Amino acid sequence: MAYSDLIEELLPHGVGVIPESEFLEILPDLLAYAISGPCATWTGDKLARLITSRFALGGTKKMTLAECGKEFGICRERVREVEGRALRHLRDPEVKKRYLVIRPRIDARWKSVG
Repeated sequence: MAYSDLIEELLPHGVGVIPESEFLEILPDLLAYAISGPCATWTGDKLARLITSRFALGGTKKMTLAECGKEFGICRERVREVEGRALRHLRDPEVKKRYLVIRPRIDARWKSVG
């Protein structure tokens, strides 16, 4: 799955595709606030690293399940489980609502930098 496919699936219709750099900036926050169950011991930053590695975001090398497992010290099936949980979380309508709340702050920051 390419970044554009991932972001199109995750963001609500009408929001538009955001630059990959913006998505990477907010990804840890999107993952951090509602993680429970199998991902309870994972931080938003750690999950973001896993997702960026699996999808080759931010210039990272795309890693296989086995490579991620070795990197994070877990088996590849656990990587699959955690990845699936994180992606389901990102698809959650509440996460999309939170994105809509923080999007103006991201836009303002980029305008002030640009």
